[in-house]
Amino acid sequence: MKRIITASALLAALVLALTACAGTNTTTGTSGTGPHARQSITVGAIPIVDVAPLYLGVDKGFFAEEGLDVKIETGQGGAAIIPGITSGTFQFAFSNITSVLLAQSKGLSLSVIAPGVFSTSNPKSDFTGILVRADSGITSAADLKGKKVAVNTLHNIADTTTRELISKAGGDPNSVEFIELALPDMAGAVERGQVDAAFSAEPFLTLSSSGTITTGIYPYSDLMKDFMPAAYFTSATYASENPETVSAFRAAIDKSLKYAQANPDEVRRILQTYTAIPQEAANSLVLPTWSTTLSTDSLELINALATKDGLLKEKVDLDKLVK
Repeated sequence: MKRIITASALLAALVLALTACAGTNTTTGTSGTGPHARQSITVGAIPIVDVAPLYLGVDKGFFAEEGLDVKIETGQGGAAIIPGITSGTFQFAFSNITSVLLAQSKGLSLSVIAPGVFSTSNPKSDFTGILVRADSGITSAADLKGKKVAVNTLHNIADTTTRELISKAGGDPNSVEFIELALPDMAGAVERGQVDAAFSAEPFLTLSSSGTITTGIYPYSDLMKDFMPAAYFTSATYASENPETVSAFRAAIDKSLKYAQANPDEVRRILQTYTAIPQEAANSLVLPTWSTTLSTDSLELINALATKDGLLKEKVDLDKLVK
């Protein structure tokens, strides 16, 4: 298969508590599989640039065309999103692949149904990167050896991919101390010297870049070409009991991903509706790549890295995870 699976006090409002909302109504809608009762669904997401297609899909009516009324609820990271799916609070969600694999390994039984986001594959510019002080002397993954690095969720995709880069550069990944910080707090922690570096994501990379804070290491792009760190998923039970709704969601998100990739200006516009990012920053941030093709290569790599780091006792059976 073609290889194609994350700041200032002003932006603290981006990190919101998980809440619940779900229901149905009887308005008739039309999906790609034929007429069916309109469904109200709740989708769990992280308020970062990665999920712009989801918001665009709602805004442009792609979900309504498939008979879906969508409410989006946000959380700090992928690990915080998973419980919403398993409890039934969310019918669908966006999360990094590592969180999904960890949940699957614990018997939570999930189904990955659509790709989420891809790296730019540009070693000099990506939508995720490691923030450092300009005077830190840290210019490559090898320089992170023995450093203190902030991630938004411990024991997850950020530290796993960073460890792999350090290892590939000939360093000892076990020498790195990872600590957990919310994305809006990372730049301040780096600037004050509380941490040596921070694994961040847009829009925080652009907002954080200044004379004292810079980005020069891009883990996703450095790791592999067309890296897919995240995906949309649901519970295996929900997928089994609601195949038409899953099919409708997949059709709508496919339209949304294609639209986002083809219309970067619309992506920058929609960011204004779910983040507090200033317009000037929205116009200059680095956008990821979006595609409708799941990357099995990315899934396999993340599966292997999570096992290598001891996050998984053994690799997850991807045939049971991907639907």
